[in-house]
Amino acid sequence: MATEFAVEIDTMLSQTVARHVQVRALAMQHRQERTFLVASNVQKNPMKSQRFELDTPPGRPNLWMEVSFQLRFDEEREYLTVQQSFVGVFKDKESKEGLFHYDYERRKGDGYPDAHLQVYGSSTTWEEVLPGRPLPKLHFPMGGTRFRPCVEDIVEFLIVEGIVNPRPGWKELLNTSRDKFQANQLKAAMRRNPQLVEDFVRRHGESLGIKIIY
Repeated sequence: MATEFAVEIDTMLSQTVARHVQVRALAMQHRQERTFLVASNVQKNPMKSQRFELDTPPGRPNLWMEVSFQLRFDEEREYLTVQQSFVGVFKDKESKEGLFHYDYERRKGDGYPDAHLQVYGSSTTWEEVLPGRPLPKLHFPMGGTRFRPCVEDIVEFLIVEGIVNPRPGWKELLNTSRDKFQANQLKAAMRRNPQLVEDFVRRHGESLGIKIIY
């Protein structure tokens, strides 16, 4: 499953905006649990993701992107779930400066939103409102566990704002890939909220052709 997910992300990035990206899945052992790292241009020692170059318009600065997911099995050990993810866009291969980065950490314990966006930049108004808290330090909530953005959303932002050059057919590819992510999130939400599913079927099942057996 982790390898299949890596192939899907690799294909989406390679066929839309990336130069020379390879997304791979590597197994890891965390305490007594087997986990997986799915990441861009991943290296083994130490095991971590590396950035890849984006296809930017001529005369514009080069930009680099980094994508990383840590996967583990759910409590029933039936489905792989994302424990942490990171997507960032930077000005070069090593610098901490860039445009933004998006983070997700399931059950984040420091009080910040599980899914959040941080933007590299400055704002006089923000500095007046929050003295001593520069804009890059602010964590903008991004939909929580179930309704968080996906990599496809970030790629689409880069394309529609003219930050990168897209490949032909990018929109259809992104939509197809994003539809799969959203369907998986909906299924997960249904598994974790069976009472909500039952209430929905009771109310709308007949009109949807669903036979209810008591």
